[in-house]
Amino acid sequence: MLYFGIPPNLRAVESGSVVNLQTAVMPVTLTWNIQPGRLYTILIYDLDAPNAIDPVNSPFIHLLHVNIQGQNVKSGDIIAPYIVPDPPLNSGLHTYVADIFMQTRAFEPIVIQTRDRFPLDWFISQYNLIKVDETRFQTQKI
Repeated sequence: MLYFGIPPNLRAVESGSVVNLQTAVMPVTLTWNIQPGRLYTILIYDLDAPNAIDPVNSPFIHLLHVNIQGQNVKSGDIIAPYIVPDPPLNSGLHTYVADIFMQTRAFEPIVIQTRDRFPLDWFISQYNLIKVDETRFQTQKI
């Protein structure tokens, strides 16, 4: 589950909802069901970069955090630190996806050269990631 805000004032985001940009730039909190002793990956990305009509830079990575122990997000390795949604002005609704994956093993952190056009399918396959949660939301700058 994805939340915006600072505890105790968290706002749950229903998957598929439209969120105003002022809310979307608030701090993010994620929760998910865990299996003891397992590692997790969080991946947040924009499917509509730079715009939904021609998303040539999609997916654009907003967060990539791997080797998380349970829900302890202070653990693990941050490959791409979180950047808040900031779609270009008048580029329409952007779909953001927050995925949680269970890892089948720990892996060495990778270096990504750019956040755009991230090889998402390759990454999931390469590291045998198992999706355990997904939240999608849309926002725009007008």
